[in-house]
Amino acid sequence: MSFQDKIIKVLSQAKVRRQLSTVYLAAVLLPVLIISVVILSSFQSVMNRQYQNLVDSDNQRVKSILFNATTNLYNLSDNLVSNSELLQLLQTEYSSTYEAVSACNQFSGFQNLLRNETSVSRLCIYSMNHSLGSSQYIQQVDANIQRTQWFQKASAAPSAFWAAAKRTDQYKNVYWEVTLYRKITLVKSKSYAVLAISMNDNFLKNQIENNTLCSVLSVNNGPVFYSTWNGLAGTVPPVPVGSGIAKSTGRQVINGAPCLYTVSTLLPLYTNDQFCILSIDSNAITAMRNVTFTHILLLGFIIFISWLVFFIFTHYFSARVELLRSAMHRASNNDYDIVDSFHGDDEISETFHDLKILVQQVKQKEAEMYQEQIREQKLMNEQQEMEYKMLANQINPHFLYNTLETIRMKALTEGNRDVATAIKLLGKSMRYVLENTGTSSTTLQKELDYIDTYMKIQKLRFGDRINYSLSVAEDVHPGQCEILPLLLQPIAENAISHGLECTAGGGNIHIDIRLLGSSVLSVTITDNGTGISPEKLQALKGSLNLPCKTKTNSIGLYNINRRIRLCYGECYGLRLKSEDGKGTQVNLTIPYTFTEEIKK
Repeated sequence: MSFQDKIIKVLSQAKVRRQLSTVYLAAVLLPVLIISVVILSSFQSVMNRQYQNLVDSDNQRVKSILFNATTNLYNLSDNLVSNSELLQLLQTEYSSTYEAVSACNQFSGFQNLLRNETSVSRLCIYSMNHSLGSSQYIQQVDANIQRTQWFQKASAAPSAFWAAAKRTDQYKNVYWEVTLYRKITLVKSKSYAVLAISMNDNFLKNQIENNTLCSVLSVNNGPVFYSTWNGLAGTVPPVPVGSGIAKSTGRQVINGAPCLYTVSTLLPLYTNDQFCILSIDSNAITAMRNVTFTHILLLGFIIFISWLVFFIFTHYFSARVELLRSAMHRASNNDYDIVDSFHGDDEISETFHDLKILVQQVKQKEAEMYQEQIREQKLMNEQQEMEYKMLANQINPHFLYNTLETIRMKALTEGNRDVATAIKLLGKSMRYVLENTGTSSTTLQKELDYIDTYMKIQKLRFGDRINYSLSVAEDVHPGQCEILPLLLQPIAENAISHGLECTAGGGNIHIDIRLLGSSVLSVTITDNGTGISPEKLQALKGSLNLPCKTKTNSIGLYNINRRIRLCYGECYGLRLKSEDGKGTQVNLTIPYTFTEEIKK
């Protein structure tokens, strides 16, 4: 006897309620617990990876900011070091203090740099020229300065370097800042000076602090010179970078809280220094623990509710099994009148419903087959009727053009050039409409030619009452620009029918085409007609986003706006301006794209 047979034998010897309880524990509760543990573990892994990716991204962002800032300060120092006026100032031997002060005041490079560069907080040149003395931006080197570590390193090092130092402001507040030191070689005087440019702590704060993550910066394994957490400046970085390691991630308790961190290094340009960038998320681990605890509570609640429901309804199962057996017995005797009083939503209920559905399907099979035949015949009739309508509505465009051309030649023969011109314009207009019906794009030049043809037809109708002008910016290439067909004519038609038709004379429509930037095409159609009242203008603007149910025979402004947004996106479309009694302006914006032939 197989293991499966043994299980079936054991279950079959017990009551239905006990069978269901055993199956529930083995097939429902235990798998749910296992799956929940697996899902929760996977979810924790995904959350940890997402939070770590956020910390990594922020670390990369801070690194980019610091790289740009250090590069900018080095470039500023490069400008000062190569400034001939500054070099002359530092190398000249002055006969008096007045002469030295005057020379310093005449050099405005320091003030201009501090005024234009918010990233610089302090600028000073330490000079060995005793005749120059000390001023606001130039300080004479004395014995105390010569004993400082940074001055000795700057005097001996051929290249620039970065160092962090503790400062005290005028209010006796202690703070830390990072400074670029660079030696200035003075060839003429065979001496040198040291340039010190300090990075503005507020500049770093404005650039870096835009989220809840903490950023800690240090240089050359020295103390922290910048931190978004209070109390870390001047201390050893809580997560130092090991030798030869460019980046590391992990978890660590920082300031008494479990945190996710990413620490990486930055090698600034033109120096041999190493910046350490530490990004910390102190809320990630707590958030993951809260989510895990919530999931565990939810799982326990679900298991409790499911067991309670199971316990309440198990005593009904025996009677339901008997009712099911009775229904199946009646169906086996060709008695399909089954009672509809079996309630529940478990396997037994599904079996009863399947039996009932089977009986109903047997009864309805012939009726459904008959209905299907009727439906198929109806579809065939509708298809044939549609084909007949399509055949009846077909028009040969060439026959239509040839007929119009015959009428035009007849008018020319009889000397009626106005009629011939009107027929020619009508044929040209109809050809453009028929050729572009169903197409997705045309060129701006073809659309403008169609507008020109349409306006000439309107001139035949209204005479001098309506005039038309066009201006195209030089950087717009109509023959290469791609546009939706039949897009501009409805706007011109609205301008005539609603703005100029009632004017006695002097009506004018102007079309202005230009680029907004380099990627947006702007088409503005302006008329000097009757204009629109503020109330009607507000309602018309609102109808741009709502279907116009009253205009069934023309392409309304809603349809044009909808076509543009469906094709190009929600940031493009129509904009209306109007003043009652002075005219209306419709502005259309679409992407400035080229046709496929030009792209190839």
